[in-house]
Amino acid sequence: INDWGLFHSDITYDVLPVIEGAFFPSKDYLNRFMYSMESLRLNPYMARYEIAAALHSMVAQSRLSHSYVTLACNRWDSKVPVPH
Repeated sequence: INDWGLFHSDITYDVLPVIEGAFFPSKDYLNRFMYSMESLRLNPYMARYEIAAALHSMVAQSRLSHSYVTLACNRWDSKVPVPH
């Protein structure tokens, strides 16, 4: 693994339940996830509405009515040096 965010746990995540094909309650989870990213100065390179749209699209395409979706954002723009 040469991703700095994963290697050093410079990451935040949240898990959203999908119940009867819908997130429950997605607004609260997204608020917490956005706050966590802001607090850690992590940039998802997506606006909140883009994250929400991607989540809804993935769940709709999966056709899973009862599941969990993990949101994760890490500081992926820095690479751990790999010796040659």
